[in-house]
Amino acid sequence: MFINDRADKNNVRQNVADYLLGLVKRKIENEKAEGIMPTVKLWKSNKFKFEEKNERRTKKRHKTKAFNTSLKRIQTENVTLTTGQTVSVPKFVPELCEFILQNVETTGIFRLAGSCFKQQKIKLRLDEGGRLSDEDQLNVIDVASVLKLFLRELPEPLVPEQCHKLFLACWSLENQEEAILFATLVLPTENLNLLIYLMQFFKKVASFSSHNKMDSYNISVCITPNIFPAQQLSGDQLFDSIEITKFLIEKSSDIGVITNKMQQQLEFEKKVGENKNNFLITVLKYLKRIICNC
Repeated sequence: MFINDRADKNNVRQNVADYLLGLVKRKIENEKAEGIMPTVKLWKSNKFKFEEKNERRTKKRHKTKAFNTSLKRIQTENVTLTTGQTVSVPKFVPELCEFILQNVETTGIFRLAGSCFKQQKIKLRLDEGGRLSDEDQLNVIDVASVLKLFLRELPEPLVPEQCHKLFLACWSLENQEEAILFATLVLPTENLNLLIYLMQFFKKVASFSSHNKMDSYNISVCITPNIFPAQQLSGDQLFDSIEITKFLIEKSSDIGVITNKMQQQLEFEKKVGENKNNFLITVLKYLKRIICNC
């Protein structure tokens, strides 16, 4: 089931954060037991805020600039994903993506720089509420660069800092691919919607790699610095982030989906946690009785 279709999605997301925290804790404990310096750091699951505040107000979004504007404030439109679900994404993004797909065989899409002057002209047009079709003599390289510019100028990255730390921690786990799909469920709704849409779009672009020379890895190299926090992209973190992006492109149809297996894992982990808590409570009560009797 798609996460947005769950009436209890905020509870599910909190359970996912707690579940992944448990996996990382066990990894750290095992590494310490083996005398290995822990390769990941813990995070506090309560740092993830899953309440949909002011939901009624955000449904009616005021006209704002397209660039350098929070995803919660940008005007959106509904689009149908290749997997059949309907999500809301910034209004102009589908237009950019559709133009790119019309010229998808062009070599070096997302890799070549293009014309800064033409890109600023397109940006200004979109910021004023205009459409891409209002511009003459568009070049697909420039349009692709504008899409990257939009992502790069988001006040908060598409994958926010705390979520990126979670992604990196999950990528260090033995079952890294399953963990990353779990981790996408923790993203804010607007971010998750756009991530799914873009990853499915990039997969389409990569399917023409025999012509445009941009397979999923090459696209991820160009896109990663625009969707993750720049300050967290150095050394191994950059390499891991590129691999994560590549994986998300190739598994784009699975992002945001809670399978029966995933649901069973969450329920099992929750039950184990409850049993541990009940055991500790019983032990504490027993010790209290002993102390009182003394």
